[in-house]
Amino acid sequence: RSSEGMVLVDAFALVASAWVDAPEDLPLTYTFGAVAEGFSFAPDVTPSVNHTVSIGAADRQILNPGSGASNAIQGIFLPQGTSDNDFIVVCTLEVRDILGAVANAQVNVRVVEQEEADAALEAILNSLDEVDTSDVDGVYQSIAVSASVATSVNASESESAQNSVAAAQNKSLALLESVLSTQDASAKSFESQALALESVLAMTDTGDGGAAVG
Repeated sequence: RSSEGMVLVDAFALVASAWVDAPEDLPLTYTFGAVAEGFSFAPDVTPSVNHTVSIGAADRQILNPGSGASNAIQGIFLPQGTSDNDFIVVCTLEVRDILGAVANAQVNVRVVEQEEADAALEAILNSLDEVDTSDVDGVYQSIAVSASVATSVNASESESAQNSVAAAQNKSLALLESVLSTQDASAKSFESQALALESVLAMTDTGDGGAAVG
């Protein structure tokens, strides 16, 4: 499968294969995540899909907070990376058995930005409008992607960009609110909710965030 693509254009598939455990410790649950910022490669390492990087305490957007039984996520859009890391996004996997034993894995992909800011903002607004609110995982995936795009745009350059980012933030907040009552009261749910809310609020952060698009 391809390890490179453009945000909101190219879909990815994440698959956890060949994970085994003792029969009495089954079933396994799978938590997929994406880390798009907050990490850096070693000074002597060129950012690449082939070079392992430590994500440390960087925020991980959980891609399947509404489930965990499936060992695969097909046809999903991933958040875009940052220009400082050559748009590398670290996809994470946590595999847990019924006794609480955990194993982890990660792989790099490259998710580049769209060239035009207006087109990127229009794409996230359309994606937020099309989300099925009954699909909890789809809601969180859409919010993560939209936040990564919105925070990379220099919205101060135009009033229309500011309006689009604000609209994306409002749509994301409404989507997040729509799924809160449907999730169980688990640590995984609380973590996904907190990280999603943090990323949505960062959309209109005027600090030195991501790089400008377009």
